[in-house]
Amino acid sequence: SQAFLMSKSEVPFCWKVAREWTVVIGAYYGSHYFGLASLRHLSYPVHVTFKSCKAIPVALGERLLTNRRHSPGKNLGVVVMSLGVALFF
Repeated sequence: SQAFLMSKSEVPFCWKVAREWTVVIGAYYGSHYFGLASLRHLSYPVHVTFKSCKAIPVALGERLLTNRRHSPGKNLGVVVMSLGVALFF
C-alpha cells in the first residue's frame, strides 16, 4: 500500500541503498583487479615483499584517517616484520 502513496519521482529507500552498495562493490572489485594487474609486472620476490609490507601503509592510514594510535609494541612489530621481509629479499 505504501507504493501507491509515493510519487513517481521518489525512489524507494531500499533502491537507494542498493545503488550505493553497488557503487562500493564496483569500486572494491575494480581496485582489486587493477592492484593484481599492476603486480603482474613485478617479479615474484618483489610481489611477496610488497604484499608482506602492506602493514605499514595500513597503520599509517589508520593513524591519519581515524586518529587511532597503536601501542609502541605494535609499531615495533610492524617495522621489524617489514624489515625482516625486506632483508630476506
